Amino acid sequence: MDRIFYIASSTFLFALAALLGWRFLADPLAPKRQWLADQIANVPPAGSVEEDQGWDFTPWQGAIDAKPALWKELVPPPPEKVEVKKVELKQPDLAKMLQGVRASTRQVGNSVFMAWPGNVKGSYVKQGGLVGGCTVKEFDKKTVTFSYFWKEGKKEILYKIPRERRIN
Repeated sequence: MDRIFYIASSTFLFALAALLGWRFLADPLAPKRQWLADQIANVPPAGSVEEDQGWDFTPWQGAIDAKPALWKELVPPPPEKVEVKKVELKQPDLAKMLQGVRASTRQVGNSVFMAWPGNVKGSYVKQGGLVGGCTVKEFDKKTVTFSYFWKEGKKEILYKIPRERRIN
């Protein structure tokens, strides 16, 4: 019984392999390619010689040159010098931004327990977390350092607050 099964399955696999080989070797698009090549061969070459229209461009050029307003700019150029007033930028006050923010000495890994006016009960904030519009940059046993990137002044401003034993 097993022998019949092996013979039948190997015959089936051989027939399948032969069919796949025939599909790869036979090109079903060969007649279409031949027809396309014949059609392309029958197309006459395009004329590459420009025909002379017999137009004289000298009067047209003279008519254009006679109109100087034609070449005048549509929008006048900007004035030579514009006086620019320098506005002194005022650095943001991080003490005001972080008013009411308190940091605890409680810490879990790279998170420190903090409370602020919007979160009176407090929560753990990781390094890189946002509190009051400022980012927690780093902290040690006694202080938490906040950073704020001042876009107008193009610089980073740092502000430290002390850590408290109990904040709740």
